[in-house]
Amino acid sequence: MLWLGLALPVIYIPGYLGMSIPTSWVLLSCVLPLTLWRPITLTGFHWVLFAFVAVSVASITWSWNVFDAVWGTWIIILFALAFILGSTRADLHPFFLGLGIGLTLNSFLAYAQALGYNPVLANHYLSSQNGVEFYNISGLMYNSMLFGEVLALGILGLVVYRLWIFIPFLLVALYLSHSIGGWLA
Repeated sequence: MLWLGLALPVIYIPGYLGMSIPTSWVLLSCVLPLTLWRPITLTGFHWVLFAFVAVSVASITWSWNVFDAVWGTWIIILFALAFILGSTRADLHPFFLGLGIGLTLNSFLAYAQALGYNPVLANHYLSSQNGVEFYNISGLMYNSMLFGEVLALGILGLVVYRLWIFIPFLLVALYLSHSIGGWLA
């Protein structure tokens, strides 16, 4: 779990790896099915989740845009597998420790991007609020909104597991992302 939490925020370099699909989704597609090898105690919520996935898979047959239907179903299946992984683990502390380390490394890159050093491909679009112009910083995640949302959710997990040492670095990066969704989360 530590390595999965560490790899997710660090492996996301689509411009350098030449992939149109974000590499974190590819990593999850390879790792999450391995979670099904353990015994799972199924609850009513698991059955509702399986029914939702089954309807999503069946909806591909009547979709007007098959590509989007397959993409959406793939994402739903990954979310379901992530839920199964989380519901079968007694402690997610190692995952959030790895996520804290990975997001902190990502944050240091965001600091460098804020100072004008851009070693990776990023979508730094200029925006303006109240007459002040600024660049939205994205770290390794290419998209500043995604960066902010992942930071916000990571901070919440780090607070739950009392991993306070990472939070100051992540709060600065959350500010640099200028992600309203991240701030609201």
